[in-house]
Amino acid sequence: MTRRPGALLALELRTQWRQGVPAAVLGLAAFWSALLVLLPVPAARAATPYLLFVEVVTVGTLFAGALTVTDRSTGAAAALAVSPARPWERIAARSAPLAGLTTLGALPVMAAGGRAGQIGAGLPAIALSGLLLLAVAAGIAARQDEFVGFMVALAGPVALLLAVPLAVSVGLLNGVVWYATPTTGALMLLRGDAPYPTGLLLGYLAVWAAAALGYATWRLRAGQDVAPGRAAVHARALPGRPRWLVFPRADLRNITRDTMLAAVALSPLLLALALRFGYPPLAGWLQRTGGPDLTSYEPVLAMLAVAVHVPVSFGMTGALIVLDDLEDGTLAVVRTSPLGVPRYLAYRLAAVTLLSAAG
Repeated sequence: MTRRPGALLALELRTQWRQGVPAAVLGLAAFWSALLVLLPVPAARAATPYLLFVEVVTVGTLFAGALTVTDRSTGAAAALAVSPARPWERIAARSAPLAGLTTLGALPVMAAGGRAGQIGAGLPAIALSGLLLLAVAAGIAARQDEFVGFMVALAGPVALLLAVPLAVSVGLLNGVVWYATPTTGALMLLRGDAPYPTGLLLGYLAVWAAAALGYATWRLRAGQDVAPGRAAVHARALPGRPRWLVFPRADLRNITRDTMLAAVALSPLLLALALRFGYPPLAGWLQRTGGPDLTSYEPVLAMLAVAVHVPVSFGMTGALIVLDDLEDGTLAVVRTSPLGVPRYLAYRLAAVTLLSAAG
């Protein structure tokens, strides 16, 4: 009995290592660290708290969801359900390594961004925020059989946990009531200007993290009674000639039937409209009300919008379409067709590259 949690943790560590999760999380942290070093010191200091909050803390949620959905689709979840392993032990074994990686990856980012002074309060805030988001993601994924469905379901809770703190930080929302969102205090601690005691904010965040772990455990236990998978797989027939139009036509069908893929694909246009028509009034309003001056942040915003968001959004769209094709059997049809998987992947890479440039 005492060896069971250790065995689960060892299994999870091997799984995450085999899937390349540590390399991805720490590699992303190294990329952001190098980028911050290249920025001017004031811009790097201003951008670091938001980079930690939006990117470093949230990246683990994708892996938590992907691993949980994969367990359901491969039957690993069903095998664990009839084992002596308890749901809370499974959630802890999955969340602990990812939370540890998130916290470890935050260290070089804080140092590169000139925020070493916030490490004492910032690292606990990152660890607890990451644990909270990981538990929410694992709980949502416990009842999902598809990664796309998980992403759609995750969007709402994550948007709430991120949007409120960001709005408070720029002065759009004021008052103690907005600190009811636990991640608001975490962002203020990362900025180094929290209006309330550090221990109080961290304690409140810890309570919410524990509640999220309880939610994930409940969802996992309830999901054991639901048979994963589909009753039947119906592969969609690929369009006929001309062959070079097969993949574009299939992509259009995928995007038009899936609202999430459509939103991700259109996000560069939406972001451009927000920067063109929303940023100037926001900057002017903040200047009139005594908020932060966004003029010095304009290079950082442009860099994040153009150099980071656009390729990431199209790359994410391409990856989700590949997952969708894999799950519904389309790749099985492509594999046995004259087009073949190599041409399919070449088209995917070329489309992402061209659309990123256009975006």
